[in-house]
Amino acid sequence: ALYVPEAGKFYAVIEPGDYQLAHSIKTGTPKNRKAPVWPQSDWKLPDGSGATTVQPKGTVLVLHGYGDAKENMIHWALYLAQRGYRAVLVDLRGHGRSTGDWIGYGAFEAADLRQVIDDLERRGLLAGRLGVVGLSYGASVGLQLAGRDERVAAVVALEPFSEPQTAIAEFARGVVPQLVRGWTQADF
Repeated sequence: ALYVPEAGKFYAVIEPGDYQLAHSIKTGTPKNRKAPVWPQSDWKLPDGSGATTVQPKGTVLVLHGYGDAKENMIHWALYLAQRGYRAVLVDLRGHGRSTGDWIGYGAFEAADLRQVIDDLERRGLLAGRLGVVGLSYGASVGLQLAGRDERVAAVVALEPFSEPQTAIAEFARGVVPQLVRGWTQADF
């Protein structure tokens, strides 16, 4: 993993290559009308040193959701790398190995990611056009980054939220309902 001290962010770079990615979704026996879902990814390093001689088609930041970490987005990174893109997995503020006690639902994170992009440029790792793939919180952060940095050419936003107040309340009620039972929208 690479580290950007001024941003306090860790990121990992997955180069283009044949990772022989196989991905599937497995479900379990329903309990209380809910069936557990487990994504399954099987892959291996390319033969040889793992280095690639393929010039990347472009660079894609891969951003995780709230409470997650870059490692849980590896299947997206490998999918993109197999198709010729340099994939960059980022631990967003306060997640994974990155620093930060508070998240800003994009307000601070877009600036953090600009520093990550600057670091990629300094290291010669920003190849071709820059895109972002983000999930939920990462999707919303990616959209805010695109609005603040002209280097971002495209965003694929999976399950973004449009306003943090609503997203925080819905997330809390869905994930920790006992903790927020009786809270009003004003409390959030």
